[in-house]
Amino acid sequence: MLKTGAKSTTSGAFHCSGYNWFLQVIPMHKEAGAGTPYVALRLVPSQLSLVPGHTVHAVFELSIYNHTKGMYCGCKGSLMDVFFQAHPSYSS
Repeated sequence: MLKTGAKSTTSGAFHCSGYNWFLQVIPMHKEAGAGTPYVALRLVPSQLSLVPGHTVHAVFELSIYNHTKGMYCGCKGSLMDVFFQAHPSYSS
């Protein structure tokens, strides 16, 4: 991704456990000598599927395949948030 100049992207919405979600892929390009470049994965709930005042607790695992090294890298995560109002940045 670093060599191709890839840009950040967001998936289409998908439904899981009663909510709509998006997956964001964010290449974190580093300049030469500034450390190892990496890719960030982010799971984002769609604001349209959230009810103000409700709490969402999600446990998930995201993984990515490194074609250069022929291996998977995965990480478990969790999200717990109370939604008070819709955020306009993820309105789909």
